[in-house]
Formats: sequence, C-alpha cells, structure tokens
Amino acid sequence: MLVGAASVCASSYIGGRADAVLRPAAGADAQAMGNANTAAPTYLMSLWNPSAVGMLEVKERHVALGGGLRALGRTEGVGSLEFRIPPRVGLGLSMLYRGDPKIEIYDDMENPAGSASYTTLHAKLALAYRFTRQLSIGAALGMLYQTMPAAYIYSVNSDGQYKTRTEPSWAFSIGGIDLGATLQLRDNLKLALVFQNFNVTADWQFSTGSGGGLDRAGSWALNPVTVLASSYEGRLAGKPLIWNCDLKSYLLTGSFKPIDHVSATLNNGVEWRRWDTFFVRAGLSDLTFEGTMLRDRPRYLDDFTLGLSAGFSADLSRVARGLRFNYGIALSKALAGVDQQMSLVYGLK
Repeated sequence: MLVGAASVCASSYIGGRADAVLRPAAGADAQAMGNANTAAPTYLMSLWNPSAVGMLEVKERHVALGGGLRALGRTEGVGSLEFRIPPRVGLGLSMLYRGDPKIEIYDDMENPAGSASYTTLHAKLALAYRFTRQLSIGAALGMLYQTMPAAYIYSVNSDGQYKTRTEPSWAFSIGGIDLGATLQLRDNLKLALVFQNFNVTADWQFSTGSGGGLDRAGSWALNPVTVLASSYEGRLAGKPLIWNCDLKSYLLTGSFKPIDHVSATLNNGVEWRRWDTFFVRAGLSDLTFEGTMLRDRPRYLDDFTLGLSAGFSADLSRVARGLRFNYGIALSKALAGVDQQMSLVYGLK
C-alpha cells in the first residue's frame, strides 16, 4: 500500500506554511539586526528588495558568500552578486540554501522509517531602474526547489507489522515575482515598499518505485508578503547609529484570497558604527500582531514570543580592499538553541 501522498501533506502541515522555510533572516547582517533589512540591504538584495540594486553607485559591485548553522542541526548557505550598469540600471542574483541533513522519518503508523534529508534552494534574479537620485523601482524573478522524504508502507508481515521505506518527494516552481520601490526621502532616511512571492505555486511529486513513474502528492502556494520598511541614520555618542525597521504583513493566500487570520510581524535592528572598522549590531524581531490579540488575548499572550539577536561587522581591508566579515547570532523562537550565520562580502565602488 502506498501512502506517500498522505505523508507529504502531513509533513507540509506539521512544518507550517509553505513559506515558513523562507521567513528566517537570510544573511549574517540581517540575522544580527532582527530580520530587518529590506530598506537598505548591502547584499542578497534580490532576496530582500529588488529595487535596492538600483540604488548602487555607478560601477559599484558586490560579491558575497556565507553560511550558517541553525538550531536543531539545520544548515544554510547564501551567495549573491550585485552590480550597477551605468547610467541607471542595477542587476542582482541571490542564492539561498536551507536544509536539514538528517531527519528521523516515521510513517503514518508511527513506525520508524530511517533517516533522510530535507533541502530547499531559492534563487532570485533582480532588475532595477533608478528613475531619479531618490527613487528606484525593481522586480525579481524567483525559483524555488524543495525536496523532503516521504514514508511508504510497502508490505505487511504475518504479524500485521508494516515494513516501510523512504523515497524523496520534491516540488519545483519558477516564475514567482517580487516588486519593490526604494525612496531616499532624506540623506539619512530610506523608505521601501516590497511585494514578495506573487504567483509561486508548485506540485509535490514522488517516484512510484519500480515503475519509474511520477505521482502528485498535493500542491503548495506561497502566501504573498507586503513589506513596509525604513532605514534611519542617527547619532549615538557622536558616531553613526543605523536603525532598520521592517513591517511584514500577510493578507492574502497564494490564490489571492483573504487569509483567515491576517497577521503582521514587526522586526527592528540597530547598527552602531562606534569604530571605523568595527560595527556592533542588535535586533528585536517577531513582534506579531494578529486577530487573536482582540478575540483571544490569553491565548495570544501564551503564544507570544520575541526574537533576540546580536552580531558584528569587521573591516578586512588589510586582507583585501573592500572585504568585510559579518557575524550574527539569534535565539530560536522555540528556545531549542541558537541560529548563527557568517558571511564575507567583497564590495568595490
């Protein structure tokens, strides 16, 4: 008997929404600053805000590589390339890997089915146009691939015990669209509006085994996200203090229907450039607003959590001109450990 479809759907449900794997901060600087990075990303711009590549200076270019280890043994890798084509065009490419190299699998009867891995690959290609010195508009085309194991019951012995095995199931989507705008309102204030994950849908598929065919095991669609963001530069003890703020709202389903439980998440982060070559960072994330605040306040307070993070950025120009090292650490919301990321960013103007 084949129960792969049920296993996949159950795994997807238990793991949360289809976009849950994309919600944690991508990049060590964003990790350190509480997942608030949309208005002024310094790399991975295609993931955060496609219009940001249009705000690069003429001939400015960035190359970044990074990785991380999250709570419960999950792993991560990032890479990006951004550059400006004079006079007004910006281009960017970002890659994000997230996965778990070892997952213990159980079938629908709660029998052990061995261990396997979970993998996601996310890529976005961004194009932006700088209309004026203050305004940039951009769009990004996305690709998302996910694979997870599914448990199969393939025989039953005389004692009624099931024998199980695992086979990979996967989903692939290309064509998701992000739209963004960045406004340099003042010399020390940037504002951004970004719409993410439009038209991202795919079907889970799995191999039927010896026949080599493919079956569908349900579908998923990412919920579109609307992000309002700002980046403000002030002063603390005479040194620059950057305050980033992101408000992410979830209003529609992937089929553009109203979500039953509309919610919004507020993320904040600060960067103090106390020293010319060393910046310190801290963040407060995941302040969630939703309907249960009014309808069921005790439950909302019981489920309420905040994310705390910190990190730093160090100038490595002595090693190579334009090179910086970033590190970020955050407590997981489930208090099951810590998430850590680090990255190297090479940028020239």
